[in-house]
Amino acid sequence: MTFSANVWALPAITSYEHAKKWFDKTPKPPRSKKWNNHERPLKNVSSWQYRLERGDDDAYFDVCLYHTKMIRYLKPDQHGYRVVYIRGYDTLTSRKFIARNVVGCYGGQVASFMGEDGKQYVVPFNHHVHHHYKRDHPEIKHENELFSAMLTFTSSVPSRLVVSASDHIPVHKRVVSDERRQERAAFRKQIETIKLLATYRLDSYRENAQWESRSSFGKSLAIRDINNLQHALRDDALEAQTEFILNELGQAVFDNLYSTYLTNNDLISGSRYSMRGMSLRDAPEAHASNITTKQFLAALERALLKAVRLDEPDTLEALPKFAELPRKFFW
Repeated sequence: MTFSANVWALPAITSYEHAKKWFDKTPKPPRSKKWNNHERPLKNVSSWQYRLERGDDDAYFDVCLYHTKMIRYLKPDQHGYRVVYIRGYDTLTSRKFIARNVVGCYGGQVASFMGEDGKQYVVPFNHHVHHHYKRDHPEIKHENELFSAMLTFTSSVPSRLVVSASDHIPVHKRVVSDERRQERAAFRKQIETIKLLATYRLDSYRENAQWESRSSFGKSLAIRDINNLQHALRDDALEAQTEFILNELGQAVFDNLYSTYLTNNDLISGSRYSMRGMSLRDAPEAHASNITTKQFLAALERALLKAVRLDEPDTLEALPKFAELPRKFFW
């Protein structure tokens, strides 16, 4: 179970003016030693973790959660332009705290703002502020405080994001490196003979095909066998696992394709062992012949690539800033 504080009961501090107004109207707790002159509570005297902090000469106000300055509102410049610094943090309370105080934020991790050109721009609040510079981006810093984004807004009402004067730590997508491509090519060459031998056993796989309501890999193969296969493939000891690959793994791969075919084509009805009145136990080859050699070899190759952990992308690539984010991205 995940627990988080109820930050929605706190005031929403969405601008420099809001922060200054709250600070000026809220007296410093007179009998509490834990409150300094530049601090004001956002909740009550005992809740030091929710507070405003004022910079020298009202240069900025920080909206703080515990020991972290989550949002910093700078005093508008002579032209009315406003700069806001935002710090992402990967806890449920922090995300709710940001969502409470940043207009246009959803989930506490990403916000969308209208730009000067009328287009929407997306800003992620990357919480890797301490080590992101090891990747592809310099630090975003203001007076020795690290932040995830620095956003500049126009003086108009409603305000617009000035993209050219803003910045944020990028997020990433996973990609395949050149080294991984070379490893895959070498491995595919290594298993060519295994794939050829497997084609001669397709009739056997079809005769013994079994439908399962969930992936056949987890049910047909023991973890011990998979681990042995991984070690053998990493050590180039492929011959030692040939029979296992051709028998157990080959059949499991085929059963997975067979089950997927039956399910996707809505051929299963009633009992898990019946298919429109025909017993799957008695005549599995009735539809197993629809699995082609090309489909089987591709699935077998994917299973072997997964066994040696060459199936996944192995490096991160920065996504364009202020652009729409894919469904899946990485900090």
